[in-house]
Amino acid sequence: MAKPKEHSECGEFYTGKELEKLCAEFLSMPRRDAYHAAERFVDNADTVRLVGLVCGMRSTGKTVILKQLAGRPEFLGQSAYLTLNYGEYSIDDIYVWVKNLQQTGIRYFYIDEITWAEDFIDRAMAFADRFASQTAVKIILSGTDSLAFTFAKQSSLHGRYLEFGTTRMSYAEYFRITGGNIIDYVHSGGVFWKNKLPVQGECAEYLKSSVVDNIYRSIKNSGRMTLAGEELSDLTKKELYAICYAVCEGIANMSLRKRINELWGEPFALAVDKVAKLCSIKITESEKSLIKSFAPAYHIESSKYDRAKVDAVLNLMETTGFLWRTDLRTNVDPKTRTALKFSQTGVEREFTRDMLAAVCQSGEFRPERAQAVMQSIEEYTDGSLLESACMIAFAKRMEKLAHPCISLSYYRIYNGDHEIDLVLHDPRSGILYLYEVKRSQNADSDNARHLLDDRFVQYLQNEYGATSIKKAVLYRGADNLSKYGDVPFYNIENYLIRVENGEIF
Repeated sequence: MAKPKEHSECGEFYTGKELEKLCAEFLSMPRRDAYHAAERFVDNADTVRLVGLVCGMRSTGKTVILKQLAGRPEFLGQSAYLTLNYGEYSIDDIYVWVKNLQQTGIRYFYIDEITWAEDFIDRAMAFADRFASQTAVKIILSGTDSLAFTFAKQSSLHGRYLEFGTTRMSYAEYFRITGGNIIDYVHSGGVFWKNKLPVQGECAEYLKSSVVDNIYRSIKNSGRMTLAGEELSDLTKKELYAICYAVCEGIANMSLRKRINELWGEPFALAVDKVAKLCSIKITESEKSLIKSFAPAYHIESSKYDRAKVDAVLNLMETTGFLWRTDLRTNVDPKTRTALKFSQTGVEREFTRDMLAAVCQSGEFRPERAQAVMQSIEEYTDGSLLESACMIAFAKRMEKLAHPCISLSYYRIYNGDHEIDLVLHDPRSGILYLYEVKRSQNADSDNARHLLDDRFVQYLQNEYGATSIKKAVLYRGADNLSKYGDVPFYNIENYLIRVENGEIF
C-alpha cells in the first residue's frame, strides 16, 4: 500500500490508510448507475488517452461515486483521491502531484471539484495527453461547476473524455436504490431532495446555488463570453437570478394553466395569469421589478426585457442540466417544436405547487373553493409527473443503445377529443409505440379511449410512416393484457424497470 507523501510533494491527495479511512463510510452506500459506468471505464484497458468525467448538479452523488471508486479495497494501494477548494491551487500544481504519485505506484486518480483549479478550462488536456495516454493510468474528474466542464469539453478536453451523468435518476434506478414507489419518486425527484419531500424554500435555494451561482461564477471567471453569449457580459447576479426564477415559474405556469383550464374552466385560468404577473412567489420587492423587466413569461406584450439575454440564460440552464428539451407536436402546429422540461420531477412539482399556492392565497377565491382546487390540481399534477418519469426512463434507455435512432415525442392533440401522452418511433423496425400514462389504478375503457379509436391511431401511423403499431396504457394497477383487445394495461412501475433493462426496445 502506497504511503501518504508530504503535501509539498503530493498536495492534499489521500492515499493508503488515509484514503481507506476517508472512503470507508461510502463503500456500503448504494451504487448509482453512473458509478457502474465509471467503474467499467476505469477497469477497461481500451479507454487509453481518455479522462472520465462524473458530471451533474449539486446533491446528485458525484463525490460519493468518486469515494466509492477510490475506496475499492482491491485497488486501494494504487489509488489516490483529492478534493479541491476554490482558487487554492493551479492546474500545474495538480499535474506535479499526479506525476509524483505516479512514481510511487499510483495508477488510479480521482479528483473532485477539479473545476476550482486555476486554468483548468484551458489546460485540462494534459490529464489525457500526459497521463491517461499510458495504459496503466486512469483519471476520473468531477465537480459541481458543470458549466466549466462544458467549456473544457469544447476546448482543452475535446475528444479526450467519457462522461457519466448523475443529474437525472430514472425510476428503475430510484427503485433499486431506495425501494420507493412511483409516487414517492415523482414527488422527490429522485436524488434532488435526497429522497425526501422538500421543505418550503428549498427549491428556490437549490435554483440559486446549483444554477445561478454556477452560471455566474463560470462566466465571470472563465471570460468565455463567446460560448455563453456576448449579451451576458454585463449581467449582474441579481438579474441572472431573476431571469432563472422567472423561467422556472413560466414553465410551471404554462403547465398549471392548462390543468386549471381543463378542470376548473377559463375564469380560474385567467386568475392564474393575473396572480402570476404579480410575481408574488418567494420573490422580494426589489427582485419583482427585475423579473418584470427580463422575463418574457410574464410580459410577452412588453418590449422592456432583453430577449437575447433571456435566450442566452435559457441555453445555459440547459447546459447545467437543470432543464432539458423534448419534442412537442400538435395538430394546431404540425411542425415539431421543442418543449422545456425540468430534469428532476421534484423541481417541476415544487414550482407548480408554489405557483398554485400563490393563486389560492391571493384572495381571488373563497377559501373552500381554493382548497378544492389545490387538492384536484395536485392529483392532476401527479399524472403529468408520471409522464415525465416515463420520458426520463425512455431517454435513459435510448442513451444505452448502440445506434440510438428511436425518437421520443411528447405528442398532444389539442383541438378535438384526442391526445397521446408519449410517442416513440423506431424507423429501423418501422414500429410506432403509443402510450397513455395514467395516475389511476383502474383498468377502464376511458383510460384507453384514444388508443381504441382506430381512425386516430391510423392517422398517427400515417403521420410517422410506421409499418406497425404497439399500444399500451401505463397505470398504477396490475397488468391487464387482454381486457381491451390490442390495448394492454401495464403496471407503470414494472414497465419502466423493464424498459431500462432493455426488454421493450
